[in-house]
Amino acid sequence: MPDIKVLERIAGIMRTWRPKTCFANLSQGSQGTLTDIGDTVTKGTYTSDSTGFEQFLNGETPGPHEFISSDAAFKRYTVHQEYVPSLRDFGEFRVYITTTESPKSPSKRGLKVERALRTTWVECGKELYMHATAIGENDRWGDYLELTPDLLFKYALKVYRLLLAEKKPLLRSLLIGGRLDIGIDLSGKGFFVNELTRITNADIFSEETEPKPHDHVCKAFARALDEVFPAPPKST
Repeated sequence: MPDIKVLERIAGIMRTWRPKTCFANLSQGSQGTLTDIGDTVTKGTYTSDSTGFEQFLNGETPGPHEFISSDAAFKRYTVHQEYVPSLRDFGEFRVYITTTESPKSPSKRGLKVERALRTTWVECGKELYMHATAIGENDRWGDYLELTPDLLFKYALKVYRLLLAEKKPLLRSLLIGGRLDIGIDLSGKGFFVNELTRITNADIFSEETEPKPHDHVCKAFARALDEVFPAPPKST
């Protein structure tokens, strides 16, 4: 939930679209804010693939939901959000970004897109599986010809800079790197950040999208980690 609130604030700064999100604790009688939205979903934090996700179409509404505290360190939340058809029909872009040393300003780090993927949902019988492909600089997407990899990367880097400017403890790992999971907005002419993923998921999709030994993103994050938080010198 904290990530979503930060992403909503950044979308406001950039004047870009984001799906409407309701944070009301409906189990305690709070009034939901998505009463005017026909198709919605509920999403749980700390989930993966399609788990923790439920869809409500044609004005159907979810039952009571509230945050579930799993332990003192990590609180799990359920949020109610506007349904975005492109996430299911087209998929998402996954853009891996690291910080880099800047020779012009040692105290200020630069940003680099290390790898970008597109993930899509593939049906196999009654099951859905996620398929990942690497994005090339000349790639185009049939229904969204106005969108290009260059526009995607520029958008991702701008969002990432604004995330770093937040200077929040929960975002501290972004000083090393992270992954922006990016969808296509309802107009089909712009992007929005669906989720923010930390560096602990660096190896996901590596076998499908990286040449052997499938370690480019992992090495890039390791290099940034060593630069930002160097190990103390060994005592002799």
